[in-house]
Amino acid sequence: MSKLGCQCGHIISDNTDFIPYKATFISDQDSMIYDKTIEDICSLMEAYKKGEKEKWIKNRFGDKVDGSLSNDWLIIKIQLINEYDYEKTIYQCEKCGRIKLEKNNSNQYVSFRPETEGWKNILSGKKK
Repeated sequence: MSKLGCQCGHIISDNTDFIPYKATFISDQDSMIYDKTIEDICSLMEAYKKGEKEKWIKNRFGDKVDGSLSNDWLIIKIQLINEYDYEKTIYQCEKCGRIKLEKNNSNQYVSFRPETEGWKNILSGKKK
């Protein structure tokens, strides 16, 4: 998604990284994917110790992952692949505060309007 229209007429733009009015989330029902990621990493470590890293990659991911990746990049790839099907995107209109919530990775959105004040920057990251 690069642009999303809001009912108030504002255009929500997504053409860069680290946008303060965008977030991704995984529903509580799908939170087991974090356990799956940890299990995959532990299983990979065992395969690595046995010299079976490439075999493990092929069995787990087929051709989706290059067997020559460094271990660091492989762990990142495991996380990204595991979470990809479960992540949904949420945007907040900077003009009216409406929340645009993605429906089931469909690139279709449902809107919710704030009922109280204090909605500005609700999706921005952790303050240091």
